[in-house]
Parts: sequence; structure tokens; C-alpha cells
Amino acid sequence: MSKKIFNYFNKILPTILFLLVFQLTMSNCNRELAMDHFQVCDLFDNQGKCTEPWDKTKTYQLRIPANKKLKTWEDLSHFLYFQARETPGIVIYWNRDFTESEKKEFKSKNCHGVFVFYGRKIEMEGKEIGDNWMGFFHYLGTILEEEMKHRGRWTKEIYLSEVFPAPMEIGFHCGDKSFMTSTEIDLSIIK
Repeated sequence: MSKKIFNYFNKILPTILFLLVFQLTMSNCNRELAMDHFQVCDLFDNQGKCTEPWDKTKTYQLRIPANKKLKTWEDLSHFLYFQARETPGIVIYWNRDFTESEKKEFKSKNCHGVFVFYGRKIEMEGKEIGDNWMGFFHYLGTILEEEMKHRGRWTKEIYLSEVFPAPMEIGFHCGDKSFMTSTEIDLSIIK
């Protein structure tokens, strides 16, 4: 008798497992997509792991080679962009994996990271979408370039205290989903 029960159980076990996995998958897909948490970050890998996290404040310390002369905001911005390659950004982690239609929407032009730097909104140029995370970044050199051109100081002498420390909001906007957090960045030059 027990052998019959064992054989019967072995026959229905795959069906039970399939139904269980199917139910778990469907319940996950039916959950409303919501932001789980975020990390302000200078660098993240292709799995969404933030490798250079920071909290509410960040001081960028630039080491300038002795043979490099930075006299204008243009010089500094180009150094930040091409040599230092500092990229403040944010990684957003979600409560479940994205559906294919959500992934398609997030990869569209309607989804982007955003900075608010001295009251001016700047779209981030970098975007990466994972299974249940999205990351955005922008080059600090570009942020500084846009601000100093706006102030008419692009080709003028550098006075860090004109800009830094700087209040900055960072976040994203994707369709009906958006988020912003307040941060502050500072910059010091080490010769």
C-alpha cells in the first residue's frame, strides 16, 4: 500500500511544484511596482551594486598632477570630465523584478535621472536598467560646466568658494514614478 502512495506522490509532485512556482511567479508579477530603497553613489557595477556609495554629503578630493595647470572653470570641468571622471549618481532598487513592458518603459526617453543644482534641473546622461534596479549618473565636469556657463564664469578664474559646498537634489523621473533626495557636494583640490 505504501508503495502505491509513494508512486502516486512521485507522479503528482512535478504538477504540485509547477503550480506552486506558477502561483509564486504570478503573485510577484501582480504586486504593484514600488521603490524599495535607493543609494546615492559615484559608481555602480552592471549588477546594480553601488561600489562607491555616499550618504547626504560628498567631498570630491582632486589630486592635480604638478604639470597640470587649472586656471579657469573650463580647465577644471575638463579635468573632472576627462581625467578624474567623477560621476555622481543614484541607484534605485525596486520591490520586485520588472515586467517586460516596465523594462521597455524604463528604457525609453521618458525615464531619466535628474539633478537639481543651484535651482537648475539637469537630466543625467547615463542610465542602466537591471532586473529590479535602475542606475543613473552624470559627469561632475558636465554639471560644473553647465552651471558656470549659466553664470557667465566659464572662462574665468576658479574660486571654489563661489560654488562649493553646493546643495544638490538627485533622483529620477519615469512616467508616473519619481523620487528626489537632498544632498550636498564639496570639492577640494590637492596639489
